[in-house]
Amino acid sequence: SVTCTTISQSCTPANMVDNVPYTVKVVATNALASATSVAISDPMYGSQWHLYSAFGIQAHKAWQITRGKPTVVVAVLDSGITAHPDLDGQTVQGFDFISSPSSSHDNQSIGVNTGDWDADPTDVGDYSAGNNSSWHGTHVAGLIGAAQNSVGVSGVAPGVKILPVRVLGTSGGETSDLIAAINWASGLHVAGVPDNLTPARVMNLSIGTETVSGCDAGTQAAFRSAWDRGVTAVTAAGNGDQYGNAMQAIYSYPGNCYPTINVGATGYSGDSSYYSNYGPGVDFSAPGGDNTDAPSPYTNGTEGMLLSTWNLGTTTVGAADYSIEEGTSMASPIVAAIVGLIYSVNPDFTSDDAYEIIKATVRTFKAGTQCANTASQYGVQNGYSYCGAGIVDAGAAVKLAQTRKPSPPKP
Repeated sequence: SVTCTTISQSCTPANMVDNVPYTVKVVATNALASATSVAISDPMYGSQWHLYSAFGIQAHKAWQITRGKPTVVVAVLDSGITAHPDLDGQTVQGFDFISSPSSSHDNQSIGVNTGDWDADPTDVGDYSAGNNSSWHGTHVAGLIGAAQNSVGVSGVAPGVKILPVRVLGTSGGETSDLIAAINWASGLHVAGVPDNLTPARVMNLSIGTETVSGCDAGTQAAFRSAWDRGVTAVTAAGNGDQYGNAMQAIYSYPGNCYPTINVGATGYSGDSSYYSNYGPGVDFSAPGGDNTDAPSPYTNGTEGMLLSTWNLGTTTVGAADYSIEEGTSMASPIVAAIVGLIYSVNPDFTSDDAYEIIKATVRTFKAGTQCANTASQYGVQNGYSYCGAGIVDAGAAVKLAQTRKPSPPKP
């Protein structure tokens, strides 16, 4: 802890240590009273390099304008969610769209010709023979909306609400279940299911599978319908092929569907993560972590990965905790949360508006990086390259959202 006092407009504390994150508290006093700045009190914030570092998203600048409004709902279509002190109170009523009883592990059903669908989106564990549960949805949800509550970590948009929608189980997910989940989360009626009383404005899909056949018509129609109604889908570009080698993002479903915002991953130094899919199918990049790009002490014990909410259970649910992960699965919710902040500034923005605001405010890739050097190889079309248009900047995007006018309604 270091302090300084001044009667001028600037002050430099002595004895600060290089490369250590500080939480700054400012007290301004005049003849009438004193005012204190709002500090970030979450004790693990210093390890969340993706929020504030040189190639992070500058979340603290966005928070000067908004930390998100509870009227903005971000759906997390994933493995479900577990109880956690950083997520409890941050959610609205979700749903479980896993139709296979053997994949869902929960033996619940609403009993209306929907297999194992039910109204409980709790992640009971996606363990299988030789594999522990991933708690993937809990980690993703925390990146978006972990509360700023003096506990653990902070989400990018801690003021929004999370809509947990369970679509991934032991055996992954079914396309028909995913289509139903997209429609339900975005506010459409799904036969045999109670209507969603808190429709999402943003949907995050940190899910994917390798494909050579492109996006199917049903999923594409669901995304198109949602987008046109102002519900923005954000997808992960994918973590390579079955052998772990990064590939073109057009071969990863559902990120290869249109229209979505498809997100690639970068590491601490701002270059493409070793696993991240690439090419014209990527719209933007965001911090997703890279354990081969982890200069110490800059990444503060995270091994270059992203810290978020977690669960300690190896198979079934255990105690709440925190963990580090890497993947385009981590980059996608960063962008979804920024879209949530944009809609918190002005709910009249369309999906196209949100897309254009982000595109106009991304930071270009640093010269000499893979993302910059390979742009010509894959063709720069409409500002896009190997890693998309650039790295997202929450502070710049929210600032632009304050002055930009929404597009007029379509006839």
